[in-house]
Amino acid sequence: MTAKEIENIVNRVLSERVGTYGFNGASVHVGQDHDGDEALFIEARYAHTDREIDPGAFYGLTSAVRAALAHAGEDRFPYIRHRFDERQRVAV
Repeated sequence: MTAKEIENIVNRVLSERVGTYGFNGASVHVGQDHDGDEALFIEARYAHTDREIDPGAFYGLTSAVRAALAHAGEDRFPYIRHRFDERQRVAV
């Protein structure tokens, strides 16, 4: 898969799952994980929103991204780092 194809899939899944929480796009970089295996490092960016973040909306997110990528033939593991605005509130 090309980097652009991977990024499109990642952005689609994240938009569908957490778009209402200010998801503003993601970039994907290939690198090696702690075991030396090739992996996908995803940086998801979020705009500040008045809506509090519900942590439950993020459960299973890596699995959803991984499943969508696997369906398209990508087998590298995706690691997602979420970058929220420092003012963003989280529901407790």
